[in-house]
Formats: sequence, C-alpha cells, structure tokens
Amino acid sequence: MLKICSLKNFSSAHQFGGKANGLKELFSKNFNVPESFFIEATDDVAKVDYLSFQKELFTYLEEFKNREGLYDLAIRSSALNEDGVNDSLAGHYESILGLMSFEEILSGIKRVILSQDKVADETQSNNKMGVVIQEFIRADYSGVIFPSNPLTFSKNESIVSFTDGCGEKLVSGEEEGTDVLITICNKEFSLPNQQAIPFGKQKLFELCRRVKELEDRLGYPLDVEWTIRNGIISYIQCRPLASITKIEPMTVPVKAEELAALPKQLLKSDKVAIRMEVQKKNTHVSDAYVIISNDSFKQNPSNDLEIITRSPFCQGYSAVVIYPKLISEKVIRSFVGNTGRLSLGSLNKQDSLIKTYPKYQDINEGIADFVSMAKKDFWVSSIIIQEIYSPKFTGVIKKEGDNYIIEIIKGHFFTKGTIPSSNYLISRAGEVISKKEVLQNEWYEISEGAVIQHKDTSNKENSLTKQEIQAILNEFEGFLAEEDALIEFGLLEIDHAAKPYLIDLVKNSEKLSELTSKDISQGILSHGKLTGKLVHVDLTDDESFDLHFHNKFTKNSQNTEENIIFACNKTSIELLNLIHSYDSKNIAFIFERGSILCHLSIVLREREIPAIQVGSFEECNLEFGAYYTVDAESEMTERTQRVQKILK
Repeated sequence: MLKICSLKNFSSAHQFGGKANGLKELFSKNFNVPESFFIEATDDVAKVDYLSFQKELFTYLEEFKNREGLYDLAIRSSALNEDGVNDSLAGHYESILGLMSFEEILSGIKRVILSQDKVADETQSNNKMGVVIQEFIRADYSGVIFPSNPLTFSKNESIVSFTDGCGEKLVSGEEEGTDVLITICNKEFSLPNQQAIPFGKQKLFELCRRVKELEDRLGYPLDVEWTIRNGIISYIQCRPLASITKIEPMTVPVKAEELAALPKQLLKSDKVAIRMEVQKKNTHVSDAYVIISNDSFKQNPSNDLEIITRSPFCQGYSAVVIYPKLISEKVIRSFVGNTGRLSLGSLNKQDSLIKTYPKYQDINEGIADFVSMAKKDFWVSSIIIQEIYSPKFTGVIKKEGDNYIIEIIKGHFFTKGTIPSSNYLISRAGEVISKKEVLQNEWYEISEGAVIQHKDTSNKENSLTKQEIQAILNEFEGFLAEEDALIEFGLLEIDHAAKPYLIDLVKNSEKLSELTSKDISQGILSHGKLTGKLVHVDLTDDESFDLHFHNKFTKNSQNTEENIIFACNKTSIELLNLIHSYDSKNIAFIFERGSILCHLSIVLREREIPAIQVGSFEECNLEFGAYYTVDAESEMTERTQRVQKILK
C-alpha cells in the first residue's frame, strides 16, 4: 500500500520526493506552510485504486472538507528527481487546483503520477512520482522569490516575481508578472528602482528577510514560491536554485573543447577570450587553467588542482579572479607558485634581492584564499591561472599607421611603466626606421610567487637583433593583420633561437589618435595642449606590482578648476589614482622618461590628456610651482619647444 505522511511525521525525501522535502524544510524552520500531507512516490498508478490506500487518504482529507462535502486543494507533483540540486524540473509535471470531490481527488492523483511518463520520455529518465496535497490558498498575491540572484550568482541581490491572485499562471509562464530587484547591504534590504509594491514594501522586505535567513541556514541558494492572503504570507514550495547548484566545481585547461560546457558568464574575461583566439591562430601562449568554485558544494577548493601540470618553462603562475570581475572594487590577482623551489637566502645577495615575498606557500593556499574572498558575496566564482615564464625580454608591439612600434625591457613588468624601455619603429617589411636603445640598471623577475629585483651590471643596452624582430612579427602576424590592439609578449631564447609568446592582448575600446614617427622622436605620449601650474609628483612604486588598470577608482575627487601639469620621473601605473582624481580636461603630464605603449600611456591617450617625455628635469631647468604650457599637438621641430614657461 502507498504510504501517507504529514508534515509532522515526514520521514525521507527518498520516499516522498523533492517537493515534499522542501516543504518539510520550511515547516521545520517555523515558516507558515499550508496544511499538507504527502503520498509515497510510485510508478504504479494502479496502487491508487487499493481500498486500504483510499481509506487512509479519506482520513487525511477529513480536515479539508467543507460544508458541501468538497475539498479546496492543490494536488502537486513530488517526483524523486524533482526540485533537486541539478534540475528543478519546474513546470514539467501536472498540478490540479481548486474545489473537487473525493473521486476527483483520486483522478487528480493519478494524473499527477502519470505525468511522470511524459517527462520520462522527454528526459530519458526512470523515476517515481510522489504527490503533495495542500490546502489551496486563494491568494491576493502570489509569486516566486530567489533570495540570491540566479543570473549573477550574487548573494547581495534578491529577485521577486509576483502577480495578482494564484501564482500558477506566473510559474507556468502564462503571465509575465512583475519582477523586482532587491539589494542587500549589511542585512538591510532596499529597492534601487523604487518600484510600487501593491502589498507594501515592508511586507516584501519581510518575505525577503525570512527566506534569506533560511538560505543562510541551509547553505545553498533557494527558489521559493509564496502567497499572500489578508496580509499573511504562506510558503508553498522550497527547492534548491538549480541554475546555481548544478554548476559543478572543476578545474579545466583553457581550451575551446574543455570550456564549451561551462556557463559563459564565468568565462567572460579578456584572458580567456585571448586564449581562444590564440588557439585559432596557432600562436604560442603559456598554459592556463580555469578553476570553477561553487559555495553550495562544501568541497575543498584545492581538490581538483591535481590536473595542473607544469611545462618545462614554468616559473610559477599568475592567478586572477575573473568572475566576479571585481571584489571590493578591485581586480583580485596574485603571483603564486611553490615556495619550496625558491632559495630565498641565496637570492638576497649583492646583485639580487626579494622585492616582494610570496603571499602564499603554494597554489592551493592561494586559490583557497581567492575562493574565500569571492564566496562572501557570490555563490559561484571562476579563477584563471596562467603559467609565467622567465624570458630574455618582455615587451609590446602595436601597429601604428603603416609601421609597427616595438618596445622591450629585460625581465617582467613592462606595462607597469616603471622601467626604461628600448623602442623601435619598424616598417611593414621588418626594417628598422628608428630606434632608441637604453641601458637598464635593474630588472625584475617573477618566480614562484616572488618578485625578485636584480641589478644589471652588464653595461649593455637592451637590443633586439634583426632575427628577433622578424620572429616577433612572424609570431603575431595574424593579430597584427586584423587587430587594432596592443600585444604584450615575452621572448624566450631556446637553443639560440628566438621564441616569442603572447602574454596579453589589449584591444582599443575606441580608435585612438595615432602617433607618428615624428611624434615618437619628440617624446609625445598623448596629444593635446594645456597651460597650468607645474607640480612635482614623487613615485614610490610600492603599489605598482599589484595595481591594475581595471580597478575602480574614485573619480574627480579633486574639485578644482585650476589646470595642473604633473611632473613625474616615469610613466608608472601608480599614477592611475591621480588621473582618476581629476577632470581630464584640467591636467597634463611631463615625464623624464616613459614608455609609449605601457598601460598608463594608453589611458592618457584614451582620456585625451596631453603628455610628453622631456628628459632630465634638472637639465630642463624646470621650476615647480611656476606656470608652463605643455604642447603635444603643434607642428614643431624641437622637443624643447614643447614645454614653455609662462612669464607673469
């Protein structure tokens, strides 16, 4: 005989199905659940005709009978595979609502059980069907609440959809209903769009608060159906939010065939997109992996890292959280590796020292910390880790008009703009039109999570051979032919041959004004002209290794109409904070030395801030506090004419 149980004596979801289990969770946590009882899951509809079952059913129904001998009920499915973490199967099965006789109830139970056959044909599953019988609430308003955002995976946003009357027309898709976004900050709820709520904002927040508390207690995101009648909220269904809970934690190589099945929003990163393009163009790039974490799975985030293998050139990894893109308004990134491979004592000698010690002992510790930061606000996160090589040079190449600009430094951190670079203007045919090669007194190496500073005592200028230049052009020919972008590369030397590889690709968001060969020879970094007070800026470089130009910055915090020309010794990314603090039309920059293609120079051109290199400030006899004109746009023949003191 089919067993029947009430909310008070519920035994097991394996016996009565997913929907019954969800109602039990609500009831056990003191939520207002309509009077309900459950029928054991079965695949044999003939068992409904057993006299012993019908007698017990009649007894359970007694408290639902009205004066006319009818029952105002909701008969709902509760399949064993329904309302699970991998698939809710919402809307797949029959529901019967309203006034009915005992015979109609028996017929309704059979219809619900038989609806499993149709779904089994569609899903190729073999499943048993339980049945939930509830008091039917003739609601004033009904709806669904997602206490976490099913689209963004955010724990700080809830979505409520509601309609007038019964919610069946909403969940079946017959009616669109009204959608409301609620934001949560420090456990306080607010409506960012200030929508009118017909049953009252306070009742809405009461609903959100209760369900959010339940979600926090259960430890996984929820999908809850509710009704309001005469100002009283009833909860009629509770299940895992399968669009989130079905996302399985994993670690996979960044290859098109491996990423195809993953949610696309977890892969919306330039770093992933670039590697997909590289794969198509057969360009060399270091190995990389994407790590997916889901806080509704209580696994150790390092469990799946065993598939990560080191290539022969690997000197550690760059790890970046790519979803969410920002945490506390910052890009979360770090260098990680195996500190056991570092001989820290031998490095701290006369010519080398540890500039930044590893933050983490190994990759497992680093990934665990990243996941811990992300899960405070998001259920699901993704991290990309990319191998770091130890190249002869790093640099950038960009198509500029009919030519190419190549800039290089020894070691890492070219784009940070803190190290003087050698630069080349190259024709399409690979001929050097002009070049400026510089001595580099120090260089930085990233190794196993540490940043190591080396002194360069070779007294040799950083220089590319003709063969190295041609190797760079050949390697990135596919990108240079079609992309208006900045290519960051490394140059390995293997068996006396140059082996370029791609590090990063920054596509221009808009067409920027091009720098001519004359501009480059005169030190122009960004076009424009400004007259203003000359102010010296001391750079510490303390943050330049970790600062990222995708971070959020406080904009226009300096409320001043006075024009200011900032004098800095180099084009350091540290200056981003300064740039974002002022209105672009009120500032300009002069530098002792700088890179044309580093991140800061790109930002200067994007924001149309005049900028120029002038050489030694001391030799230019600059007077800080005086007024100057910086002219990085007029046709002039001498670099010295581009910075002129204003006599008052």
